[in-house]
Amino acid sequence: MTMKMWRIIVLSTAGAALAGYVYGRIEESAGTRALFESFNGTSASSTFDKVAAEMTGNAESADILTEGDMFANGLVSPAGGHRLQRFGDQLSDGLQAEWMVIGTEAGARVVAPAAGSIEYARPFRGYGNLIILQTEDARHIILSGLGRTAVWEGQYVDQGEFVGDMPRKEGRPQLIFELRRGERPVDPET
Repeated sequence: MTMKMWRIIVLSTAGAALAGYVYGRIEESAGTRALFESFNGTSASSTFDKVAAEMTGNAESADILTEGDMFANGLVSPAGGHRLQRFGDQLSDGLQAEWMVIGTEAGARVVAPAAGSIEYARPFRGYGNLIILQTEDARHIILSGLGRTAVWEGQYVDQGEFVGDMPRKEGRPQLIFELRRGERPVDPET
């Protein structure tokens, strides 16, 4: 077996970073999952899966997000789960996706990707509960597919603040995450 060295940084809920080096491979155990969960307060399984994916180079698993992951544009991931669709992906009708889709666990927490003011927080057509957040720099974030919202229109929220949760149902609920600057869709990750 070829030994590899991996640098792992885990953020605690207090914001302190713990860094270490691991040689070889990570094996899942109840203790390992508990360690991840105790350090960062997010879903231990998605955190473990994400680290394992990065270490093994598993492309399918590399599309795992952890709630609060920081994107290049300063937004954070609104939920943990698998990226089912990226902004710009080709759709079956030949158009390109103007959003990203995250497959979450049933009842998963959803947080505000940025600080701002809630403009809309209620059911919308067949999209489940929908939240529209206007950021401080005048972008609009649209989160749809929620089972429950925990915010109200006009409320100010901080980045990473709890805004609702996904439906508690069989299968994998899907959170649709859209970012717009004016009428123009923008990739929420870049």
